[in-house]
Amino acid sequence: MRLLQAAIARMVAIVLILMTPAALFAQQTSDFMPIDPATEAAEQLPAAPMVMGAYALVWLVLIAYVWSLRRRQARVELEMAALRARVNTRPDATPAHNPPSQHP
Repeated sequence: MRLLQAAIARMVAIVLILMTPAALFAQQTSDFMPIDPATEAAEQLPAAPMVMGAYALVWLVLIAYVWSLRRRQARVELEMAALRARVNTRPDATPAHNPPSQHP
């Protein structure tokens, strides 16, 4: 129980130490100037081009990812076909689709 209380006390002390500079900085800033509504409208960025750009970027990344997956899948399919051909053409192997018969 004492170890838990000591750990909690240490955590509280660390949080207080870390928050002290933020509290001091917040008290020192007193140069607040209100924004003029006429200049505020001129400084705003239009959202529509950014949203369209974000959607376009997401679609391009998605299309590139699907294309990459398809290329890798095709490569694996070619490797599987080559492996299947190698297994089926071995003279000492039985075909993969016919299980070996067991003789009593």
